[in-house]
Amino acid sequence: MLTRENLLVTERYLDSLTVRLRGYAGFAVPGELAEEIVLQVDVGLPVDVERLAAELSENLGSPSRIVRYSITETNWGASGCVAELILEVPVALAALPVLWGMISSRILRHGEPQVLTPEEQRDLARRCLAESLWVGVDAIKIVGFEPVGDGHRVELETPLGTWEAETDSSGVTRMHRRSPWSDGGFR
Repeated sequence: MLTRENLLVTERYLDSLTVRLRGYAGFAVPGELAEEIVLQVDVGLPVDVERLAAELSENLGSPSRIVRYSITETNWGASGCVAELILEVPVALAALPVLWGMISSRILRHGEPQVLTPEEQRDLARRCLAESLWVGVDAIKIVGFEPVGDGHRVELETPLGTWEAETDSSGVTRMHRRSPWSDGGFR
């Protein structure tokens, strides 16, 4: 029987895994963030997070990249273990939707996307954007929220400009900075 005690040293039992693919217009600093795609997956199995990060790094194919991961294990009242992978690339060298296709197929082998209510989708977009822009959640105002297809579109006002986020029923949140000449639609 598989237990936490007999896992390989490099594997950890994960309750959930969050993957974030960020695309930057220039350097990997908040003011240059152009796009971000986020997926949260319920896992419930052992995962070698370090190996997964290395495989995804190879998939990026770009010599300019930052790959980070963190594992948070909690044993305080309730217990659990979650991991987050953050992949950062210049948008000039990579088409994020193409990269996302490769990345998400690998991630979905480890579990099922978390199903979120519309309000949870909206709050996830706000929280992720706050973390990516290095600002407090209170600094981001939700100025629009509407159903679109099988998900929702969220318009967010930040200290660094207006952003749009689209969520879908497969658990994916796609965010991009709105350009001044944008018609309000999602790219």
